[in-house]
Amino acid sequence: MSDILWIGLGGAGLAFFLGLLNARDRRRDRIVAAVMGACATPGLRGLVAVRVRAPFLSRRTAVVLDMSACGEDEIWQAMRRLSHVLPPNVAVIIDTPLDQTLPVIVTLRRSLQTQEAAR
Repeated sequence: MSDILWIGLGGAGLAFFLGLLNARDRRRDRIVAAVMGACATPGLRGLVAVRVRAPFLSRRTAVVLDMSACGEDEIWQAMRRLSHVLPPNVAVIIDTPLDQTLPVIVTLRRSLQTQEAAR
């Protein structure tokens, strides 16, 4: 009886761990789809590199866009589009040299309150 209990606890722990991994991966995929949908103009398709940081136990997610090959107009257009489609608790970090000399990192975060106010 004791062996069955330990096997059941081990299986439940493994199922919980796999469920957390699955939830993290689904959250990451949903965010990447939203960000890439906002940056889906034909001129940006080959110029943007995406890196996602989704912690295992946290709902906060950061998407890093390397837009160093894009012009200033393309960067600001992407930021405007992202401000409307960004899910809550997701930070978008745009890494780019705006004046072609110094690298600049711009962080865009939309909270749940601003999303509800926009509706």
